[in-house]
Amino acid sequence: MTMIRPGGEALTIKAVKKANLPEGSVVLDMGCGEGDTAAMFVGNFGFTATGIDASYNMIENGKRKYPDLDLRRMEAEYLEFDSRCFDAVFMECSLSVMRIQEDAAFEAYCVLRPGGKLIITDLYVRDPDPAEVAAMLAGVKEKASRPKVEGDCGENTRPSPVMLNGALVVDELAAMLQEIGFEL
Repeated sequence: MTMIRPGGEALTIKAVKKANLPEGSVVLDMGCGEGDTAAMFVGNFGFTATGIDASYNMIENGKRKYPDLDLRRMEAEYLEFDSRCFDAVFMECSLSVMRIQEDAAFEAYCVLRPGGKLIITDLYVRDPDPAEVAAMLAGVKEKASRPKVEGDCGENTRPSPVMLNGALVVDELAAMLQEIGFEL
C-alpha cells in the first residue's frame, strides 16, 4: 500500500524536535491511518504511542503491519481515553478531514496533560479572501442559531468555523484553539 504523507517524514521529525518531547513521552496520533507515524514515534524517538483512526480498514491494515502497536478505531470527536493521559497529540493532515474540527480539538485538549503539546500539520489556505472568511463565519453563526429539526443529523451537516474550500484558515484555527484553552 502506498503511504501518502504531505510534508513527508521530514515534517514529522521537524515537528517532534520543535515540540521538544523527551524520550518516554506518551503520544496520541489522531488520524493515524495505518500507523506509520506512530511506529516512527516508537522506533525513532522512544515514545509510547497510540494511534486512532475512524477507518476500520486503515486500523486493520495497520495492526497487520505493526502487530505490537496500539492502534484503535475511534472517532477523533469522541475519544475514549482518560483525561490528561498524553504528553502530546499529533494531527498530521487529519484535522482538515475530521467531521467536526472544534470537537476534535477540544477532545485533544481534554486528553493532554498540563503543559502537553498539540502538533498540527495540515493543508491551509494561504492569504484567504476576507470576504470568503466572513461569509464562512456568517454561515456557521446562522446554522448555529437555527432551531434543530428532525433530519439535521447526518454527515457534515454542521459547518466548520475553521475550514474554507477544504483547507484550514490559520487565523480562525488559532482563535478556536485559544478559545478552547490552548496557548499558541
